[in-house]
Amino acid sequence: MLDLACLRRSAPSRVFAPPRRRRLAALALALALLLVAVGLCRGAPADAAGPTPLIPQAQQAPASTQAPASPAPPSFEASLAPPTAPSHLPTTAQGEVGDGSGDGDADALDETPQPPPLKGDIVGEMRDYYTWTSDTLLDIARGEELGLINLMSANPGVDPWLPGKGTHLILPTAHILPDAPRTGIVINVAELRLYLFEPNGGVWTFPIGVGRDGFSTPLGRTKVVRKKEGPTWIPTAAKRAEDPEVPAVVPPGPDN
Repeated sequence: MLDLACLRRSAPSRVFAPPRRRRLAALALALALLLVAVGLCRGAPADAAGPTPLIPQAQQAPASTQAPASPAPPSFEASLAPPTAPSHLPTTAQGEVGDGSGDGDADALDETPQPPPLKGDIVGEMRDYYTWTSDTLLDIARGEELGLINLMSANPGVDPWLPGKGTHLILPTAHILPDAPRTGIVINVAELRLYLFEPNGGVWTFPIGVGRDGFSTPLGRTKVVRKKEGPTWIPTAAKRAEDPEVPAVVPPGPDN
């Protein structure tokens, strides 16, 4: 009979001591990993800020193959930004409107204002406007050099005295030149507008008031025969009969 206990004592243990081949394989694997790590460190560029971020496949596609993004609608705050300055305000050499806050603004204010753009028979360009809380169409018309009737006609259905905050308006700042000789001053009574034609081809236009019922504006050709700064106003007999509080003579000043 074989002594199994003796065989157990004489046989090498294979439970706790790993074989030599396994130790060599583990050592070779550790050495290989060390060499790979050293090679990666040496191959990285000196100015690399870090690992290259992963970019989604959709972003890697050429720009020409991607569908154009739909423009986002303008925000309400952006739409309430103050309107751009009219083109006839004084500008700098770079085309920026001077506001008196910079070094070059003083020179810009000294430059001659330019008339609105003229394209064929149309002077000026149409513009958009968004109202504030306290805006009325009368306030907007005065600020934009428009007639109230013109502004109301371009925006039917808008309450002239309470348009509301953020109401979109169309400013009728483009005008068709009247069918008249384009020299001097031309008044279009029906449009409530005055046109000033400069010798160099520029055209200025301003809103005006005309005679009320019973005091119609006379039609025809007239001529300026005299100019005087700060004149004395002598009201007519019809004016004094209408308003007896008007003095016979009104000297120059803010009440004239």
